[in-house]
Amino acid sequence: MNKKEFSIIVLHYGDQNNLFNLLDCLKNQNNNSFELCVINNDKPIFLGENYYDYKIVNTNNNLGYSYSCNLGYEESNTDCIFYITSDCYIEDKDFLSKMYRTYTNSDTKIVLGPNIIYQGEKVYKNGLMTIDVLASPAQSLKNHFYIDGCAFMINKNFFNEIGKLDERYFLYGEDVDLCWKVHLLGGEIILDKDIYLHHEAGATSLGHDYKSDFLIPFSRRYNAEKNAICNMIKNYSLLSLCVITPYYLFIFLLEFFYYLVTGNIKMSFHLTKAIIWNFNNLNISLKLRRNIQSKRKKSDLFILKKMNFIANKFKYLKLGLPKFK
Repeated sequence: MNKKEFSIIVLHYGDQNNLFNLLDCLKNQNNNSFELCVINNDKPIFLGENYYDYKIVNTNNNLGYSYSCNLGYEESNTDCIFYITSDCYIEDKDFLSKMYRTYTNSDTKIVLGPNIIYQGEKVYKNGLMTIDVLASPAQSLKNHFYIDGCAFMINKNFFNEIGKLDERYFLYGEDVDLCWKVHLLGGEIILDKDIYLHHEAGATSLGHDYKSDFLIPFSRRYNAEKNAICNMIKNYSLLSLCVITPYYLFIFLLEFFYYLVTGNIKMSFHLTKAIIWNFNNLNISLKLRRNIQSKRKKSDLFILKKMNFIANKFKYLKLGLPKFK
């Protein structure tokens, strides 16, 4: 048997039809020099004879995106891992060949991602994926900070060097945390805009609807807030934390009292809960922080140039005030 060039780790939760559609896409690729493992966080699945050469790990419990990625790392037997969520769909039969070619032509200290067609629209059409200085995601015309976690390729040894993913993050902010550490270690974030995949966002997560009513689940808002705070604690230098923290608290209090005054006490509670979680988990965060900071090769000035200074919460107001469910 020929040695496989890379591993594909499919992260699944949700509609089984999505999973099998993706597996068909991968099976029909012109490049079949890969091993494939499905990390299934939903009810147990049997792949069947059509996928006899694919492996599945039924966790019997939804332990979240980070845990699944780290478990996939343990299951892989190659030097290169391609992570993809099961709510993705690939049309181009040369997709894997193009991805792997870009990967092999790059340094090993990279995170590589494709262009994403998000519910019929190119995510990167109007800008690149970045964050503001408060670790909240947004787009930018010039700054590229992170690769969307729905699909990325990374060297296995480098993934281990940066510490893999923080398993305390059930959902949201893991891709930001990963790429932030890549920047700190002097690695590179590469978006290959000539490679496309479709992503039915929300199908494997705590879904939202930005188009109709700007509708966001409370759980999504809570997880995003607590993980953003944790990302700042772990990845900023001490000086940057001293500067950024008052700015964060100012924005936080504006949002907290707005929801309180308008009667959305539940949202104020979830924001408070995000801060309490970080206090309760501070010892673990500081331990991870020490490890990250000891390896860093780039200054925060280098990192800050890739971020937006204006809080993205203000920018999102152009969509209207969010509703929660």
